[in-house]
Amino acid sequence: MFEEFVERVKALEYMAKKIASELLFKRSQQIVKMNRTQLMQGKNIEEKTIQEGYSKPYAKKRQKKGLQTRFVDLYFTGKFQKGLKGVKNIEGLDIESSAEYEKYLRGNYPGIMGLNKQDAELIAQAIAEELAKQLKKYLVA
Repeated sequence: MFEEFVERVKALEYMAKKIASELLFKRSQQIVKMNRTQLMQGKNIEEKTIQEGYSKPYAKKRQKKGLQTRFVDLYFTGKFQKGLKGVKNIEGLDIESSAEYEKYLRGNYPGIMGLNKQDAELIAQAIAEELAKQLKKYLVA
């Protein structure tokens, strides 16, 4: 019995990641909404402005559509924003968009996908208790 417990402890990190990933996925809509809010404010995960303003020609197009032009908020057609979804992986949760230009945006605007520290802490607090319960079950099963 003791050897079985030791084996469970050895696998604890893997199980913690697996369970946390599942708990994060259950909250993926909330996480995506938080990321979308950051993007609409023109902020990356470090709370830094993604880019100051738009080029003059592009700003004119946005202005005609009634959109702001002071900072890059990555919203024009809405394809990128509407395509955001949470994708589960063993390390946690990725936020991806089905928009064809997602890779371009990720490459040109590092840190746009994910949560800022404050939002990440809110999610961590929300899942911590359930994670602890499930890990306890795993260890004493």
